Amino acid sequence: MDEMAMKETISWLYLPGPMSMRVSWMVENIILPHPEIHEKYASDLAQALLNSPSEAMRRNIAKTLAESHLPQEWYDELYDFAIKRILSSEEAVAVKVHCLKIAFQIAVKYPDLLVEVREVIEEQRTKNSVGFAACSKKYAKKIEKLMA
Repeated sequence: MDEMAMKETISWLYLPGPMSMRVSWMVENIILPHPEIHEKYASDLAQALLNSPSEAMRRNIAKTLAESHLPQEWYDELYDFAIKRILSSEEAVAVKVHCLKIAFQIAVKYPDLLVEVREVIEEQRTKNSVGFAACSKKYAKKIEKLMA
């Protein structure tokens, strides 16, 4: 897919209704298999994530960012977004898991944040599903190693 077509496809993430959810799935499946384009579209995806109206769209875009490239210029906004989503009782577990990965990746670059991520993990571990508990346990161990 050429750059112009990809930019247009990403612009469809802002369409109303279920179309944005379908486009977010498509974008995920175009970007993730191609590491050479991860960085090129990371800022566009960060902006789309912060403005995502649906849970499905947040899940797809958060996964894409968590597994590809987090743009440094968006660290503050992405970190705040991720922590808020992890703490939200209304958010889907899949979104929380991808947001945990995003928050952890940013916290590794700014070690002062590791304490906060660890506290969020401990607080949320018992309030969520077994899947979230397993994922959070993995990140808690990583944080303990980094803080040792």
